[in-house]
Amino acid sequence: MLMRHADRLMRRLPIDSVKIDKSFVDDLPDNSEAVAVAISIISMTHSLKLKAIAEGVESDGQLNFLRDNHCDQIQGYLFSKPLPGDKFYDLLMEGRRLEGPKAQA
Repeated sequence: MLMRHADRLMRRLPIDSVKIDKSFVDDLPDNSEAVAVAISIISMTHSLKLKAIAEGVESDGQLNFLRDNHCDQIQGYLFSKPLPGDKFYDLLMEGRRLEGPKAQA
């Protein structure tokens, strides 16, 4: 019942993404409650045809968990500290990227 109401509300709002709050990301992947919340948010977000964004990603463990669970985008110090627009532009022009998923053995 709650999911049905959330679904209706989310479809009426002019949004294209849902963020997973840093307070949940902080405890990934070691806290089972944070894992359950993150997986639920990603699943609900995708079922509504929206993008899931995790904020506050600071470790490879968090990044790998989010990749494994199909989170669409990440934000956080693992990639870069907050930057003013001109510095962010420079970072993009450098072509900086996070390492791609590691190949399965």
